[in-house]
Amino acid sequence: VIYTVVYMTRMPNGVKVYSYPPSHELLISSNSEEAWVYGGSIYAQSISSIPTSIDKTSENDIISSCISQDSYGPVLYDKYRNYIYRFILFGANDLNKCNNIRDKIIGIIVLDDKFNYLGESKLGNGKSWNINNAFITKEGLNIEYLNPDDEDHLVIKTLNFTSI
Repeated sequence: VIYTVVYMTRMPNGVKVYSYPPSHELLISSNSEEAWVYGGSIYAQSISSIPTSIDKTSENDIISSCISQDSYGPVLYDKYRNYIYRFILFGANDLNKCNNIRDKIIGIIVLDDKFNYLGESKLGNGKSWNINNAFITKEGLNIEYLNPDDEDHLVIKTLNFTSI
């Protein structure tokens, strides 16, 4: 997840759904109306600013903050099931064991088309999954699976959320 990227998906009725990495809420935009709705994980922790003034913030402060706090990634609309999927990277409690953003555990939050929470599932970490290469087909939610033993092939795994 790139912390300055805003992720967006569009629903068939023209509604745009925006996911901001440091926010548990989603911005819903329809015509000239906007509203914020909770679209976060039930396991999410508070997200806060770095507790150091900006002129004294080090690169280590930024990295530690990014790794230790929850952050959100892409949001996708599934027109076949009328679901909204939102990726979350859970903050790490132990920076000694998790010292890279790719070490963070990835989850998928599932909402219905009215933004009601249906459930969520954990996938693994960013060393195994590329959530920036995810897309929807009739078969389900497709996500690139990273296999360090086979870098010659693009592996896509398909997930279905039928019994949430």
